Amino acid sequence: MNRLTRLVPLSGLIFAALLVATFPGPTEPNAKANGVRVISFFAAHRTAERTGAVLFTLATVFLGFFAGYLYSRIRETESSALGVVALVGAGIAGVGLLVSASTTWVLTDAPTHYSPSGAQVINALGNDTVLPVLAGVIVFAIATGIAVVRERWLPGWLGWVLITFGLISPSPLAVFGLFGVVAWSAVVAVLGVTRSRPLQAMQAPLGSTAA
Repeated sequence: MNRLTRLVPLSGLIFAALLVATFPGPTEPNAKANGVRVISFFAAHRTAERTGAVLFTLATVFLGFFAGYLYSRIRETESSALGVVALVGAGIAGVGLLVSASTTWVLTDAPTHYSPSGAQVINALGNDTVLPVLAGVIVFAIATGIAVVRERWLPGWLGWVLITFGLISPSPLAVFGLFGVVAWSAVVAVLGVTRSRPLQAMQAPLGSTAA
């Protein structure tokens, strides 16, 4: 394994860092905001919002690399089918992130040229693209978590934690679930780089000892 390949897991840490970097920005109008307020907001905060949209896009790129890394680990086990499911989940979440970033980009392109009703519709669309993100995160978290618990290619508790985040994501605790998955990705990214033990050793049955 060359040095560049060994650094691929860090894509999970970069993904998490890019998402966190988008939150210090101004609070966007919610889906119920009237069109005049939407136009005024995106005209006043054009640079900050465009920066956030670019960060969201880059985060999606690194999510793809990280999901590919996880898939490569899972497919070497007897739970390879779960790796495919997790990869699909990451793709669904990525589409949601890109749609959200795109609506922000549209609103900052020429906000004063939109009609209030048009700006209101685009803003509502951007706010409500949380559903594909949520669906993707649930699929990704539960499939990956089960693969970890079954195969032990990571510490088993990390699998249970990820499954829990996936299960609470469609509940009033959704924010904790989503941010939990992001934090989990950062932790696993670091483990993926710092652990040098081969996959076969990590998969050894609990309680087994070396000859």
